[in-house]
Amino acid sequence: MCHHFEDVTKLGEDEREEVLEFHEEEELEAELSDEELESLRA
Repeated sequence: MCHHFEDVTKLGEDEREEVLEFHEEEELEAELSDEELESLRA
């Protein structure tokens, strides 16, 4: 698991954008809960 996934709800806007940029959508969906995905995309 990527270290970014440990608590995505506490990431800043720049960090969230970086996670979205450098990880495949399928990987994010497999690793994160719906709540975490929503927080990441906010």
